[in-house]
Amino acid sequence: MQKSFFIEFSKKLNKKERELLQLLNFQKNFTSISFEKLFDIFELKDEEKILNLEKYLSKLFQKHFILLDENKNIIQRIHIFINYSIKNNEIIFQFNPDILNENISKLLIFKEQYSYRLYQYINNSQEKNFQITLEEIREIFQIQNTYERFFDIEKNILKPTFKDLNLIGKLNVLYTKEKLGEYKNGKIIGIKVSKQEGPLLTLTKSFKNLFELHSELMKLYKELNGENSYLSTYHFNSKLLIKIYNIKDGETLIYSTKNLIFNITYNKLSPCLIQIYKKKD
Repeated sequence: MQKSFFIEFSKKLNKKERELLQLLNFQKNFTSISFEKLFDIFELKDEEKILNLEKYLSKLFQKHFILLDENKNIIQRIHIFINYSIKNNEIIFQFNPDILNENISKLLIFKEQYSYRLYQYINNSQEKNFQITLEEIREIFQIQNTYERFFDIEKNILKPTFKDLNLIGKLNVLYTKEKLGEYKNGKIIGIKVSKQEGPLLTLTKSFKNLFELHSELMKLYKELNGENSYLSTYHFNSKLLIKIYNIKDGETLIYSTKNLIFNITYNKLSPCLIQIYKKKD
């Protein structure tokens, strides 16, 4: 994907359509999925569920990519599917070969509605560290008239989207809040995005409770920080303690120290992912 190009959807994919696309295999021209799975995705239970399924698929088939240049002029329209057929209680989808490029097909499988927009914004940037203003965030996510507080933008938009970009988009990016002035309660004016070359450490491990997770993070901090001073460890522990015991199942916590960034994805019933990065100047 070239820097001057941007891909948009003709109509936004809804949650159920994104769920379907996440199950499809974009590694080849044809892929199949069972009727039962489709009925489950679209929550179809009545006697006319096959007819209603066809209505859902018809709407999905009408949606396509629009390739825009840097001035937002339309260059090309790219349909996702060529056709579908029914065989042995399955539906077989045939993809348009143009969308099998990984950078394009990836835009179809994000969980969050506007992850594909931020993915392109970040991926097209030549800078390793750059700022996105609050106004630009509102434009990217089309939230000009909602979420007055940055707290709500971060909770409902930024955290799940960055999780999407790292787990599905494989971008390996982090963000920190940009404030006006040096004051702790200074007005937040945007975020600073950092592209990471790779974590110092990656750990996938199951924990019985948050106490075990907290203990593991303390151990890793001491190993990587190269010091065991009481003051340094106390500050790390006291600040982390509040954040880690408020983390919810499926959430990603980003916690920074003077020289390290901890990216923690907590899963209650499955292994957690801990990635630790060296902080850049």
